[in-house]
Parts: sequence; C-alpha cells; structure tokens
Amino acid sequence: MAAAFINPFVEGLEYSQPIPFMFAHYVLFIAGLIVGAVYLNMNRWFVIPGVILAFYWHLPVPFALSASELGFRILEESSFVLAGLMVGGSLARVGWKIKGTMLGLWVIADNALSVIFIVAPQLYSSSGLPLSPYTDSQFPLLGVTMILLMNSLVAVLIFVYTSRLTNELKRKREETQAN
Repeated sequence: MAAAFINPFVEGLEYSQPIPFMFAHYVLFIAGLIVGAVYLNMNRWFVIPGVILAFYWHLPVPFALSASELGFRILEESSFVLAGLMVGGSLARVGWKIKGTMLGLWVIADNALSVIFIVAPQLYSSSGLPLSPYTDSQFPLLGVTMILLMNSLVAVLIFVYTSRLTNELKRKREETQAN
C-alpha cells in the first residue's frame, strides 16, 4: 500500500500536485497505524505525541516546506509512519470510547482542513506562502477529494463494526436458544 505513494514517480508528482501529496499522508499514517496495532504494545499515552506529530505537518508552513523541500519531505514522511506506529501501538490500551472519539476528531479535523482548502486555499498555496509549490486553484479539488475519501473510510469502518456486532449478537442469540 505504501509503495503506491513512496516511489520516484509519485514522489515527483507530489512537488506539483497536492492530491498525491495529501494521499501519501493518509497511506503512511495508516501503514504505521496497522503495523503498530499488529506488532507493538505501547503505553496508551503514546497516542498523544502521535496525534500531535500528524497534526503538525498539516499546519501551513510545515505543509508547504515538506511539499517543496526534499529534506523536509523525508522528515515529514518518516514522521507520519512514526505517528501511525505510536497511535497504532497504543490502541490496544485505549478503550473503545477513546477510539471512537479519536476517529470522530480525525474526521472533524480532516473535514475542517478540507473546508479550508476549498474556501481559503491561499493559506496553503503559493499566493499566501511563497514556498508552497501549489496554486490556489489546486486546493478546492483536493478538499473535495479529501471529504470523499474520509467519509468513505468512515462508511467502511461503520460497516465493519456493525457486521462484527451483528455477528456477535447472532452468535449470542444462537447460544441462548441452544441452552
């Protein structure tokens, strides 16, 4: 999955196109999250620096620096994997209410960033930040794409959760009827 965005072709596109750049954020964070959830067992407090690290790279100046400078890009991409590892590695020690709250906050933050990209692209573009490689006109499509992606992710997660819950309820009902 990460190889689809971490390769010379896509990396080259990311210097001029914000959609693959932003999608690399998702892929790297989620890859780290999955690896962390499967292989790591970290203290629950590691979720906080993981979230802060991911949030930091979405502020206008760090975003523009990592979009335009190779050294910052390497640091940013490494940070997203590390942030995902920290969040994923601490998920086992966090209750379902916290997990749900974190997912909700991620969706809200992502949609808020999407709205900023649509209504105030100059905060992230070369018209407001000369170091940004992106123009105002590139951000509205990015914002819409992010809204579609995030809401699709939420739909998949809800489907998986309700499927598991339904199966568990069926299993319990069958056990009760068998007794």
